[in-house]
Amino acid sequence: MKHQPEDPAGSILLYPNPAGDKVSLQMELPEEELVRIDLFNVAGSLVQTIQPQQAVRKGYYQVNGDISGLAVGMYWVVVQSGEKLIVKPLVITRRN
Repeated sequence: MKHQPEDPAGSILLYPNPAGDKVSLQMELPEEELVRIDLFNVAGSLVQTIQPQQAVRKGYYQVNGDISGLAVGMYWVVVQSGEKLIVKPLVITRRN
């Protein structure tokens, strides 16, 4: 599996970032692939699976995640797509 710390092609969009209670992830897949999306805290512990591994067809894909149960702070969104592993930072904030 190839690890890419960033998304060099910009093919993954994570928004809003900083996020409140919900986050969306958009990506473009060059071919059908197995995709899994997880959220890790800064200590490296898995805190939430946004999408369990599943086959996703070629083309544009969007998934929405409910992050309302997570504490304010810094997280890492890890997207496993085929043989690639892409890591994106996510900041969770709350407005009073």
